[in-house]
Amino acid sequence: LISLTQTSPQKKSIVLRGKTVDYTAQFETAEFSGSAQITAFTYLMENGDPERPVLFVTNGGPGSGVVWLHLGLFGPRRIHLEDPIRPQTVPPYRLEDNPHCPLDICDIVLMDPPGAGFSREPDESTAAEFYSTDGDAHAFALFIEEWMIRHGRANAPIYFAGESYGTVRAPAL
Repeated sequence: LISLTQTSPQKKSIVLRGKTVDYTAQFETAEFSGSAQITAFTYLMENGDPERPVLFVTNGGPGSGVVWLHLGLFGPRRIHLEDPIRPQTVPPYRLEDNPHCPLDICDIVLMDPPGAGFSREPDESTAAEFYSTDGDAHAFALFIEEWMIRHGRANAPIYFAGESYGTVRAPAL
């Protein structure tokens, strides 16, 4: 039903609230039958406790990926804004460390639902399985469960943050 593949982890570090946090970053892909995917950017603190909290973050979808939550709020890197009141609206953008990233208190998984961001949409025969409230929640529940198993995090507290349709997804999960 679902298979999770990962890229090789990349080691990084960031200073958050005066302390250096060493972490690994990797891109993960969950393949579902019917060709749909959920893709995720995962940030794990190096040598972290297996009971360390995990924050799963998503935007809406289909059509709206997690990129703005990733590069604007939760990820360890964010888009640099010379003038936050009147931000630049066209590329090129420059990245900087995000001092508000919660990686010092939890690991972070930023997910794109099927049909959004880097994820692949389902084929026509299975679209209804993913593009309904229950089907969407089921796909995310399977992804989160597989992620927790794959990363050895069975006893870790799970938190979920969503924006736009992601706020509907939260109680459905």
